[in-house]
This record gives sequence, structure tokens and C-alpha cells, in this order.
Amino acid sequence: MKKHIKLILRTFISNNACVEAARTKEKKYTIIGIIFALFALFFAALPTCVTGFQQNGGNWIRGSVNYSFDTAMRDFGEVTSTKNVSFKIEEDEKHNHKLTANNWDAMDCYPNQEGENALHCFISTVPNVEDAEEHKIMEIYHCDESVCDFALFVEEIAKNINPLKIKGYINAQDKKAREETAANMLESETKDDKTTVKARTTSFIVFGTYHVQGALCPPGVSQIASSVYGDYNNTHISDEDFIHTVLAKPGASNEEILKSNQTFYDQVFVNVRRTNTWRSTGIILGVDAGVILLMGFMVWILTRGKNNPFRIYSFWDGQKIAYYASLTPGIIALFGFLMQNMAMMLFILGVGVRVMWLSMKTLRYQSAAK
Repeated sequence: MKKHIKLILRTFISNNACVEAARTKEKKYTIIGIIFALFALFFAALPTCVTGFQQNGGNWIRGSVNYSFDTAMRDFGEVTSTKNVSFKIEEDEKHNHKLTANNWDAMDCYPNQEGENALHCFISTVPNVEDAEEHKIMEIYHCDESVCDFALFVEEIAKNINPLKIKGYINAQDKKAREETAANMLESETKDDKTTVKARTTSFIVFGTYHVQGALCPPGVSQIASSVYGDYNNTHISDEDFIHTVLAKPGASNEEILKSNQTFYDQVFVNVRRTNTWRSTGIILGVDAGVILLMGFMVWILTRGKNNPFRIYSFWDGQKIAYYASLTPGIIALFGFLMQNMAMMLFILGVGVRVMWLSMKTLRYQSAAK
């Protein structure tokens, strides 16, 4: 028994032990090899899985700089209260949580637009000290998903295009021509006598019936600093006005408003986080399992020489060698908790280097011939 345990433990650091254990015909060595490979895959995927489930939707406004998000939400609460606008979280017939907007048409952010193509939203502005003009810090929109495509709506808003101007809204065609039409632009600029859409430099939130998406943009900079996307299925159903009980509670300080919104976006991100994390974990498990199988195949291929004394090794022997050799790289992959950018590559590099080193040194034909 001690001999068997010693051999198994030696496989952690010795390539010769990996070959010896894999070549042993006792069934228990095959089972242990498979167990080693499974543990290696578990360790390799663990950093990505744990890190993924630690992500929170509220992080998009949890940084040291939130680009006046709290101020914008306070303004939003005041304006919606004045215009008698409210949101409610309800449950539909399929038990999905949905957001219902009441009196949203009262939000006239673009008064020059009329009719069914009028885009209703809220725009928060603050004084600009440099030029004494106000500049926008936040735009908030509502998308009724019973009549519009949420993803397309957000895509157009992000490009400063009025999505309601799209003829054949859900099956929109000729996007280039649409974007070049000044009448469709939420913001435009003129250069060389040509009017073009202006790159977005204002943060925005789109509250859809079933989804919500937001993005923070540094003022005057056409790039997104942080963003969030999710659904309402983990928020609380209530008959109370969602705006003035969660998003912008009257009398609350900016810090309290910010904290309340962070909690809300943590909730809406739960399902997206779960889906993204399991998808990433599954991809990593598949890739890493493929690498182990490939390394076992490489061991078998590299011993196929006509005069190679290791030619007696079967394809299954090569696989078992790779199984035993994979556990140590799997343990090393746990350092992915400290080096998250390298979490996926640590195992691939580790098992690749170890098996190739084993093939060139332990199973090298020249060494056996001496």
C-alpha cells in the first residue's frame, strides 16, 4: 500500500512517476488517473467561476467617480414627481418581472418632435463653469418592449440616433442611410458643411419592459467608462412607485440614492452574472479538457517512431500519462485568483509545458538507446 501511495504522490513532481503510474495495469491506477484529470479541470476553472460570481451589477456606479450619477437621479426623481410619472415592478402571466411606466409621454426632452416618432426621455444637466452653458450628464429612456426591440433601441440611443424614427422599427433596414439623415439624430455636428451624427458623450439608462441597460460616459469624452445590463426578475414586486422608493427616494441624500441604486443594479445583474459565469466556466472546462486529450494524443504520436522502444505505449497509455501530468498544472492554475488576466492560460501553459517536457526527456528515444 505504501508503495502505491508513494508512486501516486510522486506524480505531482515526477514525470517518470506519471509514466509508471499510467503504465501500471491495475484498474485502480486508471481510476486515479481519471480522478486526477477531473480535479485538474475543477481547479483550472475555479478562479474564473468564483470571480464571475463575485461580480456585481452595482459596480458600474460603485467607483470613486460616478460622473454625477447621484445628482442626475435626484433630478430624475424631482422631475418625475412633478409630472406624475411613475414606474412599477409587476409580474406577467409567465411569472417574469416587468416594469410598467405610467404617464411617460409627459417626459418631453425633445419638444421639437411630435407624433408617434417623438422620443420621450429625461435629460439631466449641470452648469458648465468654463463656458457658462449647461451640459448634459444623464439621459434616461423607456422602451416598451411590446412594440420595440430593446437591443436595437439601446444600440441606436448609444449612437445618438432616434430609434423611433426607424421605419419598420423591428425589422430596420438601410442603417447607414438612416444614420446620415439629420432628422434622425439626437445630437449632430457640422464639419466641412456636412452634418453628421455626434459621438455620444453623455451617460444614459434605458428602462425596458423586461430589461435595463445603462452606461457611464465621462463628460465630453466619446467612450463608455462602465456599463450594466440585466432584468428585473430578482427585484421586488410592489404596487409602490419604483422611482420614488428605490431610484430616487424623496429626501434621501446623494449617498443614500447612490447606495439604493447600487443595490438595485446588483439585483438586475444576477441572472446575467449567472449566465455569463456558467458560460465562461463551461468554455474553460471544454478547452482545458481538450488540451488534456490533445496532450495525451501528442504523447502517443511522439512515440510512434519505427525504432522507438516506447512504441509499445498504446493510445490509452498516452491519455493516462496526460491525466496524471495534469493535476499539478491544475493546482498551479489556482494562482489565477491572484492573476485574473492569466487565469485561463495558467493551466493550458502548465499542462502543455509539462507534457511536452515529459515527451522530450522522459520518453526521448535517444535516452532509451544509450
